[in-house]
Amino acid sequence: MELPKYYQANIIPRSGTFKKYGLIQTNHYGVVDGPDQNGAGYSGNDDVWCFGAYALKESTVTEGDRICQFEIRPTMKAPWYVKLKWLFNSNISFVEVENLEAKNRGGYGATGI
Repeated sequence: MELPKYYQANIIPRSGTFKKYGLIQTNHYGVVDGPDQNGAGYSGNDDVWCFGAYALKESTVTEGDRICQFEIRPTMKAPWYVKLKWLFNSNISFVEVENLEAKNRGGYGATGI
């Protein structure tokens, strides 16, 4: 996925993930960067949003199980007008494309630096 400039996505466990599956998120709080001032972000075709998990009990997660979620919000460095617009109109729309135009940043766990 590709986020707009000044936005980030926070990947976090759902409220019942630990109780139901015994899973905890290994990096505590995943942040997916939108484009920076140079236009680079975590939005290439091979840059995958993931939920790294550690199982504290034997469990099975099957395709379609809802163990995590992501929240899209302005970054801390977003200008005031972006934050104000978000506060009053946080509608999000998704546009499906065949190919992302951005350069890969290295896949899961890449910091870009």
